[in-house]
Amino acid sequence: MSVVKVMLSFILCYLLGSISFAVLFSKIAGKDVRALGSGNAGSTNMLRNFGVKWALFTFAGDFLKGSLGVFLTGLINSDSPNEALIKEIAVIFLLLGHMKPIFFSFKGGKGVATGLGALAVVAPKTFSVIFVLGILIAGISGFVSLAAISMSVLYPIITLFSAVYSKSPVGTAEIVYIAVAFLIGAMILYSHRANFKRLVRHEENSIYKKRGKNRG
Repeated sequence: MSVVKVMLSFILCYLLGSISFAVLFSKIAGKDVRALGSGNAGSTNMLRNFGVKWALFTFAGDFLKGSLGVFLTGLINSDSPNEALIKEIAVIFLLLGHMKPIFFSFKGGKGVATGLGALAVVAPKTFSVIFVLGILIAGISGFVSLAAISMSVLYPIITLFSAVYSKSPVGTAEIVYIAVAFLIGAMILYSHRANFKRLVRHEENSIYKKRGKNRG
């Protein structure tokens, strides 16, 4: 394993994550999304302030940068026996870039779309399960934040069960992989801490009906 390649991969992922499509698209539309609604540079705030089209563009951009970051990490480290683990750790740097973008004063989004895009490459089967469940939860409850929180909890749990109940023995690499999955879930959970409090207080905005102040 080349330490230089690994470090370059992580730096690349942070820089890719730092490309804030919400800020770029909102400025194209005439305003900075960070000065509107919740101030969050993400798809939900884009939806509430700029409409479906710009929200979809933002989600697609964030999703694709997550996928691209992991894909490029795999290419750079294709000769490493720890390629899968390196790609998993790269997700952390993609999320860090998205949440604290160096190009946009370290004020970014909550990492859901970027995390999903990365997960689609890292663990496509797990991605399929939690993405479908996330859509169902958002559709039934009306709360995007509840879907995001649920997905961030499900990902490390599914990763843990997949490792424990696989035919291969759980070694050091698998333990680190599981630990990183829990860290990724924790990062997204932490970014939704305010949403969680509003959900508990029944003050969170629904996608079907706005409640109180514009939040995202």
